[in-house]
Amino acid sequence: MTNSEMLSPRLLGLKADLVARIPTRNQIAQADLEAKSLSEVIIRYLSWQARLVRPRPREVVIWPEVQASSHYQAYAGEIANIENAFRAGDDMNPYLSTQVRTHAYAADLPPPTVPLTNDEWVKRNWRGKDRMRVTVDAHHLHLGGKQADSSVARSGPLLFAGITPDRAFFLTVGNHASFDDGTVSGIMHDRLDAILASQGGGAMLGGPMVTLGGTQVQDVMRADRIVKALHKLDEALTNHAEPDVNACVIRLDWDDIVARNETSGQEYMRLSGQL
Repeated sequence: MTNSEMLSPRLLGLKADLVARIPTRNQIAQADLEAKSLSEVIIRYLSWQARLVRPRPREVVIWPEVQASSHYQAYAGEIANIENAFRAGDDMNPYLSTQVRTHAYAADLPPPTVPLTNDEWVKRNWRGKDRMRVTVDAHHLHLGGKQADSSVARSGPLLFAGITPDRAFFLTVGNHASFDDGTVSGIMHDRLDAILASQGGGAMLGGPMVTLGGTQVQDVMRADRIVKALHKLDEALTNHAEPDVNACVIRLDWDDIVARNETSGQEYMRLSGQL
């Protein structure tokens, strides 16, 4: 791993830890990620972490479109189980796509060697990203039954949800075609329009702002703030009088910044993030 940005050993260790944790599509993607700056690695890390669901109890809000779905009657039991799991603070990540654990970064696409349709190019360009989460800030959860390894079968329809640190909004039940046919984005925009109208009107933005690299602008801005905080913390640890604190490593736990002594296991500082 190169150090062209002249990172301290502590921040180099953090960068190596993040690169090792982000699931990449192949060795080419792994090498591409290793060559990026700390800030760029953190952008990809935050985008990946936002695709996951941090386990914590959440209030559940169920929009009418869920029960109005043609899939609801057949999957009401599974939806109720997911609601109870959210309220209990269970690990919801087994319900997500397996790609969040295997293809969180796919590197930039090379120029196509054969002609591609627009749909084919879009599909390839979103490899290693979650288009639904990036463009409309929604997750999709599989409604298949629990399997022996605690994962959820990738069969049947999908429950679309908007997830915040303290709430899970069940938006609708659809299928994989709902990614492209406007089902989810249309529901969200119509409901936001209605809310704005009830409050006297106003301009509704079309969703999260997206960079040309296929990440949310807010992920880029958060990464910039985190990098500044990391450099400040790194300097403070380096200049600390106590050897145990001076020897601390810096790690990211979700988007919390953590300073801990790996020998003793003691955590000396945690700067809470937003996830």
